[in-house]
Amino acid sequence: MMAADNADSDEQVVPGGTNGARSALRFSHMDHSDPRLQIVNDEKLFSPIVLEYMKKQWHLADRGFDYNVVAVFGSQSTGKSTLLNRLFRTNFDVMNESHGRQQTTKGIWVSKASDANLLVMDVEGTDGGERFEDQDFERKSALFSLAISEVVIVNMYENNVGLYNGANLGLLKTVLDVNLQLFQQLGLLSNTLMSYLRKIWSNLTKPPGKETADIDDFFDFGFIGLPHKVFAKDAFEVAVSKLRQKFVDPSNPDYVFKPNYHKHIPADGFPMFAESIWARIVSNRDLDLPTQTQLLAQHRCDEIAQDVYTSFASSIAHLKAPLDAGDVVESFGVDVNAAVQKSLDAFDTEASRYHRDVFTKKRTDFFAKMASALHSLYIQQLGNLHRRAIDIFNSALQEKLLPHTAAEDRSGVATGAAAAPAADFAVLLNDAVAAADSYFITSAEAARLDGSDWVYDSGLAQLRDEINRISAEKRAESIAAMVKSLEKTAQAGLTEAV
Repeated sequence: MMAADNADSDEQVVPGGTNGARSALRFSHMDHSDPRLQIVNDEKLFSPIVLEYMKKQWHLADRGFDYNVVAVFGSQSTGKSTLLNRLFRTNFDVMNESHGRQQTTKGIWVSKASDANLLVMDVEGTDGGERFEDQDFERKSALFSLAISEVVIVNMYENNVGLYNGANLGLLKTVLDVNLQLFQQLGLLSNTLMSYLRKIWSNLTKPPGKETADIDDFFDFGFIGLPHKVFAKDAFEVAVSKLRQKFVDPSNPDYVFKPNYHKHIPADGFPMFAESIWARIVSNRDLDLPTQTQLLAQHRCDEIAQDVYTSFASSIAHLKAPLDAGDVVESFGVDVNAAVQKSLDAFDTEASRYHRDVFTKKRTDFFAKMASALHSLYIQQLGNLHRRAIDIFNSALQEKLLPHTAAEDRSGVATGAAAAPAADFAVLLNDAVAAADSYFITSAEAARLDGSDWVYDSGLAQLRDEINRISAEKRAESIAAMVKSLEKTAQAGLTEAV
């Protein structure tokens, strides 16, 4: 958290104000000419087009974790928008002095820094007369800013330090009280406002397990003083330029976006995460960022899996026709494993950025879904392998029996070699069975999906049953042939004797 003292006057009005029809346009419809988006309007509604802006206007949706979020809030008309415009080269609306010190920013606006992967939030000012006694929005918007930003700038006049309202101490008290459970362990000390903040902290009711926690366990504080923008204009610009480097240059030793500040929400999931946080804040439900992070991960992983599965289904469609026709697909195992691995890689690229436990479970589910779709094709492949194995068995048996078939003489009586097929039949049969068995097992194993629980025991058992049935028939045929041959041999012997 940073506090910037900025005496602000002589501001210039940026064309395209936040009021009226153009404001409504940039809340619900894409404005390609303006990078600003009213993410929350003054009626506490969340914009439905944040993801569209992330993709098409800010070009951050594919940046993964390579982005940050900074927000500014403070009293109305203290120059928050001006400071953001100078720091990040944005074009947020600023106050027109000729119209008096009236509200400029309504709701919460977001834009992207001109040359950094940084989302900048301009939050409606506090203590504004426009909302009179209704301080609900400023508390909700401040809490929202803290929940989704890595760094929050609290902007105030130097001469307001020490004043309860001017220094936003009431707002900070609300933020610390309601949002204590959100923050990670941090640790910098400062002075000036620290005595007020420590007093607020000491009077807060801490959640269980945090009763003795210190404010520095949850926040880093930095205090920056800027020269007067009007009376020391050059010095102000130099100071702002120097401060800017702390936000946009990761090599700067005072770079404010430390790794442990990041919310670990991938850029493509930021819109849904922010919307879910705002929904909980508006409904006055306690925030639980770990739960929100897991819910977001579940939703995004499901979306990613569905998108990838569509491509996966297309990549295996060519297998169905030949299998339905009864053909063995020789490259079945190679094809299905390649399709699954390619899909898992695509899933991992997008989904691995989300909550690790959720990602791991969803990855397992996604693999199971693909394996289930492929298993029916594998069963067809086994059926076709069964028929091919039977053909191999029959062909092998026939091929080995033919050389032993005795020629018959003109009288129709087989020679002495006619007994050879019957004598060698058991050996020939075992060789044919082994050939069919080996083919089926080798091919069924090669067709399996790596990492799956696919088995072919049942298919192998059915194959062996059928081979046994055919073998029994062949054996019976062989015995009948042998008997017939013996009968002819005996008959021939009797004839010769006579």
